[in-house]
Amino acid sequence: MGKILFVDDDETMREAVSKAIESMGHTCDVAADGYEGFNKIREGEYDLVITDIRMPKLDGKEFLKRAIKYDKNLMVVVLTGYSSVESAVELLKLGAYDYLEKPLNFEALEFVITRCLEKRKIEGQLNFFKGMIYTLIISIPIWLILGIILAAFLS
Repeated sequence: MGKILFVDDDETMREAVSKAIESMGHTCDVAADGYEGFNKIREGEYDLVITDIRMPKLDGKEFLKRAIKYDKNLMVVVLTGYSSVESAVELLKLGAYDYLEKPLNFEALEFVITRCLEKRKIEGQLNFFKGMIYTLIISIPIWLILGIILAAFLS
């Protein structure tokens, strides 16, 4: 299962969401603000980060920018209680994978987590196969040269 970081300044929300995520079989770390969340990203590796947009100190939008700048492959889902088409488009342009509206629907949360982790798994498999293809492409000329040398040696 996945390792997820949940960033929210509301302690009740952190507890509820982390328990829900863990009940889905994932590991969940929490952070009380964007600075703490960013430090946790630098210290560990997460499959997914979920962050509230409105937080003191470092808000979710700035946290998103910093997190994506630090790790371009990081998947971030943003929670917002003030959704509009414009804000959703802006968050997606900044690099968010998806966004969820508050009050949080836990079925929607589970769906988004599952989709994110499946995407991450598929990307990992694609990267593995890309590496295999590059290895084959590089090794074919070497085998051809060795075959020519061996054929000349045996003749």
